[in-house]
Amino acid sequence: PRPVIDGVGGFGGNLLGHRHPELLAAAQRILADGAAPTLDQGAVRPPTGALAKRLSALVGATTGAAYVVRFGSTGAEAVEMALAHALLEREDRFTALQRTIRREFGSRDPDAVSRCVAENRRRWDARRPVVLAIAGGYHGSTLATRALGTAAKRREGFASAMGLDVRWLPAGGEVDLDALLATLDVPLSTFADGPDGLVPVPAPLSAVAAAVAEPILGEGGVIPVDLGLLARLAAQRFPLVVDEIQTGLGRTGTFLASEGVAPAYVVLGKALGGGLAKVSALLVERARYVDRFDEVYASTFAGDRWSSELALATLDVIERDDVPALARERGAAIGERLERVRRAFPTVLTDVRGRGLLWAFDLDLAPAGSFALRALDAKELGTLVASAWLLHRHGVRLLPTLGRPRALRFQPSAFVTDAGLDRVARALEELCGLIAHGDSAALLSVVVDPLRPFAPVPDPARAAPGIRTTLEVPAPGARKVGFIAHFVAPDTELALADPSLAALGAAARTSLAHRL
Repeated sequence: PRPVIDGVGGFGGNLLGHRHPELLAAAQRILADGAAPTLDQGAVRPPTGALAKRLSALVGATTGAAYVVRFGSTGAEAVEMALAHALLEREDRFTALQRTIRREFGSRDPDAVSRCVAENRRRWDARRPVVLAIAGGYHGSTLATRALGTAAKRREGFASAMGLDVRWLPAGGEVDLDALLATLDVPLSTFADGPDGLVPVPAPLSAVAAAVAEPILGEGGVIPVDLGLLARLAAQRFPLVVDEIQTGLGRTGTFLASEGVAPAYVVLGKALGGGLAKVSALLVERARYVDRFDEVYASTFAGDRWSSELALATLDVIERDDVPALARERGAAIGERLERVRRAFPTVLTDVRGRGLLWAFDLDLAPAGSFALRALDAKELGTLVASAWLLHRHGVRLLPTLGRPRALRFQPSAFVTDAGLDRVARALEELCGLIAHGDSAALLSVVVDPLRPFAPVPDPARAAPGIRTTLEVPAPGARKVGFIAHFVAPDTELALADPSLAALGAAARTSLAHRL
């Protein structure tokens, strides 16, 4: 079989590549230990404790804080844990206010205090918890994490079960945060001394439970989030949860992509298991950890020996090989090659962005002049077909991002070679050349027969379409569309609409129409 250059990298999970020999050896050692239990809930777990201590030290070296660490199996679970803990913190802030009112004023006017705390409780319970999130972010597919995203396709059908009141902030930081937060206060009351006894005074408390943010929007198309915005969020009373699931552990050139920000919570996952174990971690600043969280949250597979020891072995490799430094060096090589392709095909590969080992570029099929390519672009299928072509024709594995379907991600391992990067660049140059020349037949050949080699069609743009496929600009003031149609004989009509497709053959065109 032909070697494949993996630019998907398990959506970030394979930071150290596939089947790293040291991690395989660690896995075999764990499995060979016949005396060690696998699921031993309630027992002392030295590897889990060691992993928690190690993560607290590594993250603390960046933020200056100490952490309580709790484990999960997936990134989405760790974000759920963060939200659950933040909700406990939110309730504790309210409880502290109520307790202060009773302690300081209860003996002086018991009836007034009883009415005050009852009204505070009514108002507090009537206000749904608010979570601030970044527009375009992605944090998982559970109901709560799905609620944090803005993608309509991922929210459709689930809205009725999403109990959080989510407010989205722009990734670029263009928001008057103080003004927004002022609208999210719950109007509670306490007392002050007046000339004739106690008088009610406002004691507003924020309804915000947490802010959740990726430092770089991974599934949102590898868009950096303004660190100044994150710093402003970190300065609030509610916790900032930084989702480093895809960006952390050195992938972006520093151990945390949010370096310089001091979040209250940090979430790690994906690469933490070295591509072999499913493990995630929630780190909460020790000073604000709510002890009863341990009583209300449990997870069957969290903190087991298998995932803990493999995570420790993964951290050993990351530290010994200085993966953040590797990411910076490899990132420069990746950026240079992608920029070279963009300069050669600026109307096709329209934007390149990234850092370290996390990159994306936008692919535009619409200007090619090909009816088939324009149709693919309109249905947001262009990058999926391009991914299939890259894999089957060049052994290069890329996939689009979930939230920005016209963006192809490139997130290789820390050990990707110059030869591998050159191979990716050559594949992208050929792909962009096909698109620029409107050679839809060569691109779509992988859909009908991925294993059959297909030579590019010479100068496909020279043949004029046999039927008109351009859309007229609506007349001024037009409010309705006049006609909707479909192909009735795709084996012939597709070739008329897009002459390049004549090279596929009638049977292939019919198959293509049915598939797409």
